[in-house]
Amino acid sequence: MTKEPILLVGVGGHSRACIDVIKHDVIIKDHCHIATAATINSGVRIGTGIFIGSNSNVKQGVNTGDRCVIGMGQQVLANCETGVSMS
Repeated sequence: MTKEPILLVGVGGHSRACIDVIKHDVIIKDHCHIATAATINSGVRIGTGIFIGSNSNVKQGVNTGDRCVIGMGQQVLANCETGVSMS
């Protein structure tokens, strides 16, 4: 039995015209901003109220808490706790 790809996106979010890649099995909660050319890899869980800057790359399996800020060009290799700013 093949597992169906999952992409769940919450309400009130905003993304720029060109997100580079959002792969399968990704959950993006409410009120998130994803800027141009961001990459979100498989198995990622994005919390509520997150900002992901341009050219950022959220690596496979990473979870973010709520209200995290991921600055432009960041490579997110590990989980981001609630309220943390990575710049």
